[in-house]
Amino acid sequence: EQVRGKDIGRESDIYSFGVLLYELLSGHPPFYRGAVYEQILYEEPEMIPGITQEMKTLIDTCLEKDYSKRYRSFEVIQEQIANPLTRRPILQDNAGIRLGDITQMGQGKPRETNDIEIMPEMVLIEGGEYEMGNNNGNNDEKPVHSVSVDSFWMGKYPVTQKEWLQIMKNNPSRFKGDWHPVEMVSWVEAIAFCNKISERDGYDLAYQVLNKSVTCDFTKNGYRLPTEAEWEYAARGGAVSEGFSYSGSDDLEKVAWHGGNSGNITHGVGQKQPNELGLFDLTGHIWEWCWDFYSEDYYQISQRSNPKGPTKGKKVIIRGGSWQDSFTNMRYTLRSSADPHKLRKYIGFRLVRTDVNKNEV
Repeated sequence: EQVRGKDIGRESDIYSFGVLLYELLSGHPPFYRGAVYEQILYEEPEMIPGITQEMKTLIDTCLEKDYSKRYRSFEVIQEQIANPLTRRPILQDNAGIRLGDITQMGQGKPRETNDIEIMPEMVLIEGGEYEMGNNNGNNDEKPVHSVSVDSFWMGKYPVTQKEWLQIMKNNPSRFKGDWHPVEMVSWVEAIAFCNKISERDGYDLAYQVLNKSVTCDFTKNGYRLPTEAEWEYAARGGAVSEGFSYSGSDDLEKVAWHGGNSGNITHGVGQKQPNELGLFDLTGHIWEWCWDFYSEDYYQISQRSNPKGPTKGKKVIIRGGSWQDSFTNMRYTLRSSADPHKLRKYIGFRLVRTDVNKNEV
C-alpha cells in the first residue's frame, strides 16, 4: 500500500507480520535483491524449503498483494496458529522452529540449507488405464487411444534451481531463484542430472550413456524422466482424475503460470493449486522434458501398455506449456517437441522413479 501511495491500516500490519514471519523462517526478507519495489508489487517470494502446507498458506495469505484477500484480523491468525490440526513442525528435522514456538519468537533459528542435501519430494502415482490424446486437438493428438501405465513415483514440483545447483554445481537458469524451476537445461543434461542424483541417493541408475547413445532401463529404481504416457496420466489426475480441463482445475488461473499472468518470468514452484494427486505446476510454468522421441503419427501405432515412444528421432517430447504461452497451449493433451541438445528459458523437467516393488507384485 505504501509503494502504491495508498492508505495503510490493519491489513498493512498483517502484511508486515507476514514479512517478519517469512524472515524468521528463511533468514532473509521475502524481497531484498534488485528492484525491491517492483518485486513487492508483481512477484511472489521464493518458497521456504521444508515448511508445511499450513505454514505456507499462513504466510501467503498475509503477503497477498490485494489487501482484501489477507486475513481480516490478528485474531484469525491466532486461530490458525492455535488450531491443533496445524500443530506440526514448520520445518523438517533439519531446523529447530515448530509451529507452537511462534508465540516465543527468537527461540529457534533455521539452519542454513546450503549444506543440507535436498531430497526430492515424490508422490506415488498408482498405475491404471486411461484414454490418451484428444480428438479435438491437433493432428498429433489423435486418435484417442487406451493406454495403461504401471505405478511410478513423480516429483511434486519441477526440479528447482536449488536442487540442480546442489547436484550439478552450477545454475544455468535465465530467471534466477532458488525455488524457481531450473530452465536452460537440455534433455541430455537432464539425463545426466538423473544419474547423478540417483548415485547420491543410492538408487540403481536408470540411464546408460554410451558415446552419443542413451538407453533407459525402466526396471531400475533410479530417477529418470517421465514417459509421455506417464506425464499425461499424472497431469490428468491419474486414477483419481476428476476430468478437469487443466491439471487440477477448470479454472486456468488457479493452477498455471501462463503468458497472461506470469509477468514473463518464472516463479517459485508450488504457488498455484495442485492437481488431484498433489502435483504442482503440471499446467504452464515451464515445458517439461519427457523421455520419448517425437513422432507426429505415433498415436496411430502406439502400444497399449507402458508406451515409450519411437525408438529414434530428431526431437524429444516436451509437455505442459510455459510462462510465455497463451491459454490455448495449456491443455494437458498438447504435444510439442524440442532438440534434445538445445537450451531454452521455457523448458525444465520433473523427476520420476519406477515403483519397482509394487510393479513386481
